[in-house]
Amino acid sequence: MTKKESQDLWEGMPEFQQEKQEAYATIIVRVPDAESLDKLSEALDQKLTPKTKSVWFPKLIKGLNRGKMYVDALPPSKTRKRKRSRVRRKVIVD
Repeated sequence: MTKKESQDLWEGMPEFQQEKQEAYATIIVRVPDAESLDKLSEALDQKLTPKTKSVWFPKLIKGLNRGKMYVDALPPSKTRKRKRSRVRRKVIVD
């Protein structure tokens, strides 16, 4: 596929804006000793150490949407079979 052909595929496609995931609130918590840190770690059900700078609550699941993408159709049959099969494995249709 030439550069021109690939650009033509995107012609007229809607723009996608990913909204940044911002925290509703940011709270500074001061912990006086290791025992209190352990209790907080248990209460939040997250690993906390003296070096921990921040955590999400509830726990943020990283990579939850990794490998998912929106497709309207598979690539044209002109693409090499190896490329098509790789794309098919990554596409998740719900």
